[in-house]
Amino acid sequence: MIRRRVLENWGWYSNVVITVRESGVITARYGMHNLITTVGLSLARDAILGTDSFEITEVAIGDVNTAPTVGDTALGNERLRIEIIDKSILDADTALTTAYVAPFEANTWTTEEIGWFGGPLTTY
Repeated sequence: MIRRRVLENWGWYSNVVITVRESGVITARYGMHNLITTVGLSLARDAILGTDSFEITEVAIGDVNTAPTVGDTALGNERLRIEIIDKSILDADTALTTAYVAPFEANTWTTEEIGWFGGPLTTY
């Protein structure tokens, strides 16, 4: 029973920090864990094997607060998708992706889910 529960709940996670800026000033910062889906792991595998690149090109934001699963390939209810405008490596285990969301683009609903997209596969 314990083994099965562990296998059902197994997943790869990353830590995500969302920084909100207004006129260059940080107004909020949110930290959370992020589940890396099977599609994301497959993309990393293919990059290691040299059969694909591991380039994240877009970020999507949605408003469904249902817990993600490793088999997810899309957000529960995607409300906005925007291009990544900058990418950099901060240190040995931290990558930074930057996207701009204009105030009028996401102020009528609560952000509950975020997904990173790129390559031939779907969500990470």
